[in-house]
Formats: sequence, structure tokens, C-alpha cells
Amino acid sequence: MINEQNQSQSASDFFNASADHLGYLASRWLDESQYEDIKDYQKNLQTIGDKYGVIIVKMIKRPFGCEFTADGRRFRYTCTANGRISYSRVA
Repeated sequence: MINEQNQSQSASDFFNASADHLGYLASRWLDESQYEDIKDYQKNLQTIGDKYGVIIVKMIKRPFGCEFTADGRRFRYTCTANGRISYSRVA
């Protein structure tokens, strides 16, 4: 499920372009968290963010996701264990 609230155009474009990839990364993290550095996931996701003027600020382990900035605003992007992918503005 994709849920968008309160967003900028850059954030919306980034979300639409990367939702499937974030789901893939979340599944991979479940399997590989003992062996891989979450910062590598940040670098991987940033390659998509670069196309939309988005900066990945930090990764979040639970629920899996990240915080990012777009258009001067900060957002949280998550994928829950049941597969819900959403993002919202962080105050």
C-alpha cells in the first residue's frame, strides 16, 4: 500500500520512483542485517534520490526506511513488516 501525505513535488516523484526499490531493500535487510552495513543501503537509495534533488539524511532500521530532505523539507519514508510503504513530512 502506498500512502502519500503533505508532500512536495520532488518528494512525491522520489517516492513514486523508489517505492518498489525500498520494498526490495527492506526484504534484503531482513535477511542480511547481521552481515551488511545499513549505510550501504543509504548509498544505494541515494542514487535514485539524486535524480529528484532528494538527500537521504539517515537510514532507519525499525521500521525499515529513511529520512530525507526535498524542497527544503524533511520526510520519513518507511516500509513496515506487512509491506506498507509510506512517507510523511517530519515536523
